[in-house]
Amino acid sequence: MRNMKITPKSRVRRTPDNFVNAMLDDDLVFMDVAEGQFYGLREAGLRVWQLIEEDSGAWTQVQELTTALCAEFRVDEEKCRRDIAVLLDELQAVGLVELS
Repeated sequence: MRNMKITPKSRVRRTPDNFVNAMLDDDLVFMDVAEGQFYGLREAGLRVWQLIEEDSGAWTQVQELTTALCAEFRVDEEKCRRDIAVLLDELQAVGLVELS
């Protein structure tokens, strides 16, 4: 479901593994095996990925991600929520996550 409005109640999970990934210094680098494309995450984006991955295929609510990042990075909740929505939209566009 692409281009859906991401709200605090939206849920996200990783998609089936069509990607290989590895840590490279402080970045997590993904390669889309089928397409040969590379993507990377660092800092807060990497932390969002880790929080999603912790549930290993289970759905995670956006509000849970927002709460965790606000506590860890000491950022404004509304700005954090907007930044997470942008990141999740980008991750969904390349097939790394799915949203409901």
